[in-house]
Amino acid sequence: MRCPVIGIPSGILLSSDPLSAVPERCSVPKDYVDAIRKSGARPLIIPAGEALGFSEELFDVVDGVLLPGGADVDPSLYGEEPHPRLEYCCPVLDAFHIAAVRGAVARNMPVLGICRGEQILNVAFGGTLHQDLPSLPLNLVCHSQKADRRIATHTITADEGSVIGGLFGKRFRGNSFHHQAVNVPGEGLIVTAHAPDGIVEGIEMPGKDFVVGVQWHPEMMLAGGDAMLPLFRSFVQRAADRRK
Repeated sequence: MRCPVIGIPSGILLSSDPLSAVPERCSVPKDYVDAIRKSGARPLIIPAGEALGFSEELFDVVDGVLLPGGADVDPSLYGEEPHPRLEYCCPVLDAFHIAAVRGAVARNMPVLGICRGEQILNVAFGGTLHQDLPSLPLNLVCHSQKADRRIATHTITADEGSVIGGLFGKRFRGNSFHHQAVNVPGEGLIVTAHAPDGIVEGIEMPGKDFVVGVQWHPEMMLAGGDAMLPLFRSFVQRAADRRK
């Protein structure tokens, strides 16, 4: 039996040079690739661009889907006008990632969404986002840290009985690099982890084998130690079980 394959839909990286011969690149940060490899699976980067998401042939190849971080999500997808501090959005990327996660969930395939990936998971099932956390009146935690990516900077509280709580306990620490976050959970999703100021740090979909979104960046923290490895190993194990 081969080791599981984890599909990672790429982002679209724009060149800062308007005259560049390569104005756009499909890319995925290496931290995600390293995390999947370290957990015993093979990462497969799927280039973004097809609005229909993964093809049926690709769903036959991959055993799980990891939704990575990246650009802001277009607020029109959840019925809102753009906030003045909304940052770069890419409708093509949003459509590709949403179609990919819907296809994976429909097949009861393990899904792990990280940062933007958690937000895409939420929006894909009808949820909404806070478009700019610094604009919220009770935003009391720095959610865009200046510390090294490996360093955990704030506390996260997980619900008892949740996947996240089972892996890391009721309280643990995570890093933070975001200005958007889950607001109203999407259909079938529940909030299972919070920052001290109430900002959502984790969502899950009960009744599915493994559908989990986290707002912090566990893949970055692996560069400084293995505290976050249980999340990836649990995800990969579910993918391996599905392959069997």
